[in-house]
Formats: sequence, C-alpha cells, structure tokens
Amino acid sequence: MISFLFSPLGKYLFLAAFIAASWIGIKIHYENVGYQKAIHAIAAQDGAAKKEADRAKDTVEKCFADGGDWSVVDGVCIPAGSGKR
Repeated sequence: MISFLFSPLGKYLFLAAFIAASWIGIKIHYENVGYQKAIHAIAAQDGAAKKEADRAKDTVEKCFADGGDWSVVDGVCIPAGSGKR
C-alpha cells in the first residue's frame, strides 16, 4: 500500500485528489462569501425601508396631533378647519 503511494501513478492520484479537494474548499468558501454579502445587502435594504416607514408614520402622527385628518387615498394631511372632512 505504501509503495503504491510512492509510485508515479500513486503520486498523480494523490495530486489529483489534492487539487479536487482544494477546488471544492475554495468553491465552498466563495459561495459563503457571496451568501454573506447578500445577507448584508438585504439587511441594509431592511434598514432603509424601516426608516422610510418611520418617516411616514411620523408624518401621519403629526397630522393627527395638529388636529387634521389623513387622507389615505391622496396620501396627504387635510388640515382642521379646511372644510374637506
């Protein structure tokens, strides 16, 4: 068995197995890197969407605090006393 590993054929088979294992390891590594980049990009988009939703919520709450009504259809505040209620 040991003599086979030191034969020319054994050396080539060992080299081929080493290259295949290295290729698989590198492939898995870069797939994980791509996965992590995608996760971070999605998290950044989630953060931006949350900020936008918070801004819209604050706008509606300010409208109600000022005594107005929020028009869901038009997406605007109808001020109190405008007669459009």
